Amino acid sequence: MKKSETMKLLNKIKSYYPNQFFLEDYIVDTWVERLQPYTFEDGLERLEEHLKDNPTRVPQPHIFTKGMLTPKEKEQVEKDYIIDCNLCGKTMLYSNYEEHYRKCLLCKALESKAQESNKDLHYNDFERIPYEKLNSGYGHLFEHKLTTKEMLERII
Repeated sequence: MKKSETMKLLNKIKSYYPNQFFLEDYIVDTWVERLQPYTFEDGLERLEEHLKDNPTRVPQPHIFTKGMLTPKEKEQVEKDYIIDCNLCGKTMLYSNYEEHYRKCLLCKALESKAQESNKDLHYNDFERIPYEKLNSGYGHLFEHKLTTKEMLERII
């Protein structure tokens, strides 16, 4: 949070506690330092929570910021929840899902192509192969450079 945003928040706090909250330099500096990693919106939200829960107590910076998340922490929390792949059913963290899904989709497509060519290859056979190798072989198939059989032989 920028100093100007912190000042807006402190002025708002002062409006609720005019006889108890004073904007002296050292107090402002403490709040600016404490609120620096957080967003202004989060500060306003926290103030509303504080006013609802403790309307008679003046907010203190160390208590006010307790439990708040920085934007980077929020991003990590949002990414790291558990999800199941809708193609293979494997459970993973959401942050790993996009990479897994690309490979899983490709493995499923290759498994289908292998079955069309009467090859005894399954999803697990393709899953062990690095994505780059799978993808390069599959790309040649769509460029009509290779038949399905040739493409599978090149990958496996």
